[in-house]
Amino acid sequence: MQAALKHRLGLALAASGDVCPICDPPAELDILGHHHITCSTGGFVTVRHNRIRDALFSLCALGGFSPDKERGGMHNDPSRPADLFLPSYSLGKPAALDVTVVSPLIIENLGVAGVLDVVSKAEDEKHEHYDPKCKDLGWHFIPLAVDSYGHWGREAHKCFAKLATRIAVRTKVSSSVALSSLYNTLGVVLARQNARAILARSEQDLGAREVRQLASFRS
Repeated sequence: MQAALKHRLGLALAASGDVCPICDPPAELDILGHHHITCSTGGFVTVRHNRIRDALFSLCALGGFSPDKERGGMHNDPSRPADLFLPSYSLGKPAALDVTVVSPLIIENLGVAGVLDVVSKAEDEKHEHYDPKCKDLGWHFIPLAVDSYGHWGREAHKCFAKLATRIAVRTKVSSSVALSSLYNTLGVVLARQNARAILARSEQDLGAREVRQLASFRS
């Protein structure tokens, strides 16, 4: 919780001269945690993506969408646009939901801060990459983009509203309660996985040693 709150509040996550203890060769750590939560060493980026996907899978199942995972690969194109595949999303047409987490602290994003929405940019890039394939398959394609602080994109908001409406009907709660619970669930998953990545690269005694040991075991 301490690591998650420090990241959320923009407090220093590293001191000058600190390096990543997992990278080989070690990379310098920035105080706002960009390297902490984007470094692919140790599998934290992949685990974060998969935990968010799995949480969404459970929410889609609760809404009665009968979701499936990792669909869309073909013999001549093994890429899978559907982290989650919903066989009947809108007007009987299937949908491919693709989860992506982006950092607003990348140098090129910092240079256009206040002008460019990095989450919208991620949505556009996903559409450019996967729209042709999904069109051939007869699927809707919906990029679910979120930045590392929990800001979701426009298309994710529309999708979550639809999902919350179905959850509300099936669980007999209001749509606002269902939608709030959905965002809270995903927010906790994202913050928790970010905190694990931060701790794995931290010199502070907040459980960092245990997290690094777990990362070493998994790798």
